[in-house]
Amino acid sequence: MSSRREIDALVRRAWTFVDAGQVAPAAEQFDRAIALAPDDAALHLEKGVAMFKLGRHDAALEAFDGALAQAPDDVTATANRAKVLRLLGRDAESLAGYERALELAPGSVKAMYGRVDALSALGRLDAALTAAEVALEADPKSPDGHYWLGHTLLALGRLEDAKRELDEAVGGRPGFFDALQDRARLHQKESRQESALNDFVAAQRVKPEDVGVALAITEVLIHMGRSGEALGTAQRAMSLDQNNPLAWRYKGRAHMMQKNPAHGHLCLGMALFLEGEHEAALTDLDKALEHEPRLGQAWSNKAVIYDKLGRREEALAAYEKALDIDPRQVAIWNNLGTLLYFHLGRQDEGLRCFKEVVRLDPPRWFKLPEAVRAQIAAPA
Repeated sequence: MSSRREIDALVRRAWTFVDAGQVAPAAEQFDRAIALAPDDAALHLEKGVAMFKLGRHDAALEAFDGALAQAPDDVTATANRAKVLRLLGRDAESLAGYERALELAPGSVKAMYGRVDALSALGRLDAALTAAEVALEADPKSPDGHYWLGHTLLALGRLEDAKRELDEAVGGRPGFFDALQDRARLHQKESRQESALNDFVAAQRVKPEDVGVALAITEVLIHMGRSGEALGTAQRAMSLDQNNPLAWRYKGRAHMMQKNPAHGHLCLGMALFLEGEHEAALTDLDKALEHEPRLGQAWSNKAVIYDKLGRREEALAAYEKALDIDPRQVAIWNNLGTLLYFHLGRQDEGLRCFKEVVRLDPPRWFKLPEAVRAQIAAPA
């Protein structure tokens, strides 16, 4: 039989990688431990918890399945599996999982809350309300119970009752992120924008890296006409997720409010591009250039879209226009080089572009395609 000491050492090493955010080596250490004791349900369960913590929901689900294969009546694995299924959008399976957990442990309030969540996701709001009331009765002092009841009442449009429960949730746990967000949305429904803003800002203090709350703050500021602040919070959202279409759209709207149509259309075009609406994006970028013909970013964005659409000659002209406006843009030189060298068969011109990339940013040499690096001297 394998040494328990060896298994424990592997698990400790796995958690070191988890704490460092390193998925692959963490999974490898767990798998090595499981290989030594494949019938140990607790090892599968622990791997699932780790993968969940790392945001790898498919891997977590597989691990929880492994735990249940060894211990079908394990309540924790059953409830955790249901939670992951909910996050994967498999709501009917999630509900079945929570109901199984409640068969195994009828008094599990966490499973009760999960059941409320799954019922809500399935649009079964009346059943969710009943389930939330039962959960609160089981744990009447819990902020979670008040939150889930308030959350369901909000979905049903019973705003006064929802506010009472959400107030209880936040009062019992002042940094309750989800309750603060729900209460802010309730304030929005009541057109109480200042109160909504206060709650969203409080939620952001709890999770400053959450892009959703940054976008929610931006939306409220736009509704309040505070466009300067909205620009700042939209930029904050973009710093968290630069490819978020809503962040670009809100930034565009804020620019429009500030009578800056060139940058407004530039941002709106970027939002459309990220949503795959390429022709509509080109229309907005053309509008940006009507207001500011030498807006280099609009030209470079048009070039990228043309390139994606296979309109190579138009892409070439747009890249050249962007570089005429600002010849220091390394990314544009790189894109132009790629277009010329790999798509238009004009390799000599492409190489000149890549040489300019290296001149402006020597470390970029190491990121060039191998065929290109072979023809350009490495930086000193």
